[in-house]
Amino acid sequence: MRPLTATRPVVLAVCLAFCASAAFAQEGQGSGEVQSMLRTASALLPGIDKAQQPSVAANIAGAQIRVGDLEGALASMQAVEDAKQRDLALNSVAWGLASQGNASLALDVIRQSPPENDSGKASAYRSVAIQLAEKGSFDQALSVAGLIGKGATYVGRSSLYVEVLLQIHAKQWAAGDTAGAENTLNLALDVADREEKNPSSREFAEFTTAAMFSNIAKELAKEGQSNAAFVMVERIYSLLAQAETAGRSEGVLSLLATTQANIGDFPSAVSTSERLPAGQQRDEVTMVIAMERARLGDPLGALDETLGLPAQPWRNSSLRVIADAVAASGDYTQALSTIDKIQGAGERAYGLAELALEQAKKNDPAAALTVELAWEAAMNAQGETEPYVFGFIAVTRGMLGNFGGALEVVSRLEGAERAWPLQNLTMMLVHAGKKEEAVALAESEEMPQARACALLGVANQLIEEEREAAKKRAGAATI
Repeated sequence: MRPLTATRPVVLAVCLAFCASAAFAQEGQGSGEVQSMLRTASALLPGIDKAQQPSVAANIAGAQIRVGDLEGALASMQAVEDAKQRDLALNSVAWGLASQGNASLALDVIRQSPPENDSGKASAYRSVAIQLAEKGSFDQALSVAGLIGKGATYVGRSSLYVEVLLQIHAKQWAAGDTAGAENTLNLALDVADREEKNPSSREFAEFTTAAMFSNIAKELAKEGQSNAAFVMVERIYSLLAQAETAGRSEGVLSLLATTQANIGDFPSAVSTSERLPAGQQRDEVTMVIAMERARLGDPLGALDETLGLPAQPWRNSSLRVIADAVAASGDYTQALSTIDKIQGAGERAYGLAELALEQAKKNDPAAALTVELAWEAAMNAQGETEPYVFGFIAVTRGMLGNFGGALEVVSRLEGAERAWPLQNLTMMLVHAGKKEEAVALAESEEMPQARACALLGVANQLIEEEREAAKKRAGAATI
């Protein structure tokens, strides 16, 4: 493994690993083979492109936490060359510890870790708070959420705090704790009110507060509290008046329109969008309105809206979402017809590949035909097809049990392009009882990122199988 170079993280890793020895609940007891595999993957991090290191390290560290290797997880975090980019791994470690019931240890890791910016620790506190809320520990979750922004100076701290409060509120609401949910919502409103009175950024004052009210409105609409959601829309209207006076209205107008769409008020959303000047921002809002129509059960109405978009990227993105929504209703002919309206051969191949993957996730038999249509379209598009499209096709074939066909597609990819499909395929191979084949596939990879991700796929599936086996043992013991 790459040695840890900074003195403080070394001490931190040793100290926390020692402190965790008695209390750290591992998902994979006796998983020495998996721990070794993950440390091998971690040792490959220095050879991975600097831009890709943070996400790969975060994924490896998260798996290491699941098998109880906190020291290895902290080493994976430290292996990220740019200290400012270690936040993802810190977040992954905090999330993993808290999900296993080790919130206090997670908080120790966050406090003692020295990320280069305040937002990194705040995001990790967010993860712990959400995990506590998942477990019904709402008071603790609110206490941890309160740590976000304490002593911090970054602009988005209030927005993140509101986001976390809303997620805790949603869990309280789902659990039937209506009084607690109402108190948490009021706390979020108080934060938004304070931001409106004392904005953290004068330049984005109205937009930042409007975004908070928008998030609150969406959460209320999900819970069926339509009247309360419309009250939040009125708050955004009041901010729009301030923004117009300051010459900063376009951002707030966009938020207003998308919020109206989020709560199902499409006539108002369209009317608001028409107040924006023609161009990219209006097109983006129109795309969001169309996607919300599709999400809320009116994909054909969304199709009419989308076809009027002049900008190809937004139109194509909307058409892909609409095709997924139409296919979910069982109308495959209309879904394929929608994809045919996508402009550009490579983009159409992308639409088919994405649709096939979504169908496979839902165990939809139509996925087998769609993925072969995607393969044909991708091949016909030649140089217009993006590598990730082939990745979608490979993973879909793997999900359908066609490993030979999946590896045929992967063979067309190079370098880092192979990482994501290989990580998924090695997981599937292990699940199918082909562990040796999966390990051999991982070890045959020469490119560090692809090899690390392939090993991670094997490890993740082995962890999952051990978790399921432990559940069965626990169930048998209670009989």
